[in-house]
Formats: sequence, C-alpha cells, structure tokens
Amino acid sequence: MLLMKLNMFFLNMNKKIRFAIAIVVVIFMAASSIFIYTSAFPLTDDRNVLSQAISDNYMKASGLDVGRGIEIYILETIETERGIRIFFRVENREQTFGFAFFQRAFFDLGYTLTESTLEILPYSAFVVANNYTGREPSVFFAGYNLRDVHSFGVELQSVFSGTGTMPSPSGWGNIEDEIIFQIGGEQFFEKVPMDIISALSPPLFSQILSWYIPSQQGTLYDAQGNDITSNFVIANAMEGQTVNFRSPPAINTSLIFSILLFGIIFIQFIFGMIKSVWFLR
Repeated sequence: MLLMKLNMFFLNMNKKIRFAIAIVVVIFMAASSIFIYTSAFPLTDDRNVLSQAISDNYMKASGLDVGRGIEIYILETIETERGIRIFFRVENREQTFGFAFFQRAFFDLGYTLTESTLEILPYSAFVVANNYTGREPSVFFAGYNLRDVHSFGVELQSVFSGTGTMPSPSGWGNIEDEIIFQIGGEQFFEKVPMDIISALSPPLFSQILSWYIPSQQGTLYDAQGNDITSNFVIANAMEGQTVNFRSPPAINTSLIFSILLFGIIFIQFIFGMIKSVWFLR
C-alpha cells in the first residue's frame, strides 16, 4: 500500500520535476560507483607514495623478519598499458631487491599494489629476468651495478621436453640454450616482448611451438665472452630468501552493482514504468 501511494505521488508530479529527480539519482549512482571503484586504487604515481605502499604491504602481509621495518628505494620503473612495474632495493637490508606491480585504474584515477617479490641476492652485480605471461607476453630484465659487465645470458626452455630444456643447435654460443644480450647500462630495467626474443633465439627454438624464458638470474660476461658471474659473489652472504605477494584490487563490485540496480529501479518507479509488478498490486 505504501509503495502504491509513493508511486502515485511521483506520477502526480510535474514531468520536469520527475526528470530532475531522475538526473539527481543518475548523478548519485555515478558518483557513488566512482567513489567505491577509486577507493580500491588509493595511490598516486609519486615514487615516495609507491615506496611506502610496498613497505607497508610487507609490514602487514609477510609476517617475516625480512618484511619488518624495510625502507624501499625505487631504482627503475616501467610504464605498461595496465600500470607501473618497479625494480627496487631495500635500503636497510643487505643485498635485498624486489619487483612490484601497481595496477592502474581506468581513466588514470589511481593505482594499487597487486603483486610484489622480495629477494635476497648474494651478488654485488646481477641481472634478473622475470617472465610475464599476460596479454603481451614479455620478459622484464633488471640489471644492477654492471660497470664491469659487457653482456649477459639467459636460458631458453621448451615446455614439451621431459627435462624442460631442448638441446641447443650446434655452433650456438658457448652455453646450450642460451640467448645473449648486450648490457644497456650500469643499471637498467627493460621490457622485451617475446616476439623480439623469438627473433633473436637459436634456429631450433623458432621451430618449437611452446618455449619460454623462465624467471632466473642471468649469467654475466666480460668483453671477451668469459663467464664472470662468480666474481660478484658476496662471501658469507645470506642465501636467497624470497617473499612473494599477490592480490587483486579490492573492488566492491557487489556494492557497485547494488547501487546501479537500485538506481535503475528507482528511476523506473518515478516514471511509473514498473507499477504493474507484484509489489504494487
């Protein structure tokens, strides 16, 4: 009965007033949905903000000594279509480095931390490869303190082989299943699409339908092609402890859907479009 009276109340209103009410409802729906959506992306792209977010994340989530009181220093960043990938160092932990990804909201409305890796690397110089298998399969290479390094190598692996590795073609380099890259600088962080890597790969791998570069630490070479990786080993350093974190944005989609559904029903109610449903009979 109350709903019927309320429905008649709206129907007896001037059409302009009903239209104005509908506009207010639409604005409320849009503003509420945007507020709820952006609340899941509360960060800006300021480096200090992103550093603090990584530190806070490990303080809350890791529960390990390596994650307590860490001070993050961002070394390099890469802008991608979905957000920002970061290569960072932990200032107050010996030889501790990591990678993080901050997903960007639609229309650049903010960022949120969705994945992060923290690792102790007992080397004074290194190159690390991280495989990304998303919509644009790529490998991210990060290099640190490489002033005495000329090039680095990473291993190619096939999926269908029982050991996960194919024999290399004869005459390819000095190490089987390896692809060599020149060092781009003393410190770098680069994204290399898999189609480019495929073009640089040994001939045998171009015939394999399923192969990839696993996440790994690269082999370092001098200008003469000698493996000098062991030259950078830090004596008595801690072994590689790794802490991984992954979490999708905490978007309250059910609340957004409820607001939109309520708004649509309310607008139809204002204009008498649902007066025949069971609760108005």
